Amino acid sequence: MKNFLLLYFCFFCTLNLAAQLGVTSVEVHITPDIGQLASIDIGENIIKSKSFIHTRAVYCDDDIQYKKNGKIKSLKVTNDYVFDDASPKGNGALDKYCFMYLCVCVDPKSNQVITVESKSMVFLNQSDNPIVSEKPIFLREKEVTQTPIEIADFNQEFIYSGKVGNIVKFSYREFYKNLARQAFTQDVQYDLSEGNIIGFKGAKFEIINASNYKLDYKILSPFK
Repeated sequence: MKNFLLLYFCFFCTLNLAAQLGVTSVEVHITPDIGQLASIDIGENIIKSKSFIHTRAVYCDDDIQYKKNGKIKSLKVTNDYVFDDASPKGNGALDKYCFMYLCVCVDPKSNQVITVESKSMVFLNQSDNPIVSEKPIFLREKEVTQTPIEIADFNQEFIYSGKVGNIVKFSYREFYKNLARQAFTQDVQYDLSEGNIIGFKGAKFEIINASNYKLDYKILSPFK
């Protein structure tokens, strides 16, 4: 079972879809699992993480058929679609969900699609791009996971550098957009005669066995 560290974002919820869309949580998957016995060689990272975001998406059961400039066009909103923008703006009566070059205008009470408009234009009158689907089309909601992401393009590494006597050595590095941050590269060492629990920047590790070529350990807690 993977360890999930859930970092929740606070947001206001109302009954309509527009107010509910957006990031609901971020999961950081730690490898190896917390408390699991693991082994690495010199030069390898002692802890790895991948981050995933959960976000609310909207979709329609059927393609949206609408009329524009006298021609019937079709718009597919798949079941994992995340809009660029969702807000109850426009003429005050309809919610508008925008993506790419189009916006879908929805009745906030029923979530029925009413019109489709160009994203670059001012909110249009309903008669400009009317829905011509044979049956009512409703916007529905689900939660989807987008994976993986790097939170703010930021990564941390804790590299095992070997052992001399009872001293174990590590190199800590921070990366931003895959580039090492010089001011945040630091070599640290620990005396195992004082105990086999070590820590750095909130992370704690239990050293089971250390040699000049291998490290056996457990993660007790991740970086904070």
